[in-house]
Amino acid sequence: MLKSKQRTLLSCAISSVLGLAGAAALAQEAKTTVLEEVIVTAEKRAVSIQDVPVAVSAYTSETRTLLGVNTVEDLARFTPSVAYRNDDRLAIRGVGRLTNAVGTDPAVALYSDAIFSTSMADTSTPPLFIERTEIVRGPQGTLYGRNSVGGALNVISKRPSDEFKGEVRLQG
Repeated sequence: MLKSKQRTLLSCAISSVLGLAGAAALAQEAKTTVLEEVIVTAEKRAVSIQDVPVAVSAYTSETRTLLGVNTVEDLARFTPSVAYRNDDRLAIRGVGRLTNAVGTDPAVALYSDAIFSTSMADTSTPPLFIERTEIVRGPQGTLYGRNSVGGALNVISKRPSDEFKGEVRLQG
């Protein structure tokens, strides 16, 4: 009877060692992905997104294409704390424009290449022409002025370069 207990313990020990070895082999085969550094201009200077002390969501052109983001409505669907209504009203964290009356300022500032705009039409520019879109949440009056109580939306266009490049996109 003692030998059967020893055999059972020995078989359990061997199976656990083999199981751990198999798990280690699987862990070594797993692919590792590296997230490239994202540079944003939320503080009016180029900084890594991890060094910015405010809540920022940044979407590169490639990310927008992968997610299918083409309009400000699509941006609102993928960005936390952002809501958009079809009457051109964007709200961040519940703060936004309450009326479309002429003379009222929006509570969310929209900047297209550092130029202020009150219309969200610039956010519908195709991703082919946009380098990245940044949404900065929370009051940004110090950096962006009085119309950014809820936050700011920055649309940064692609800049020309010395290299000849081409890009083709098909949509079906």
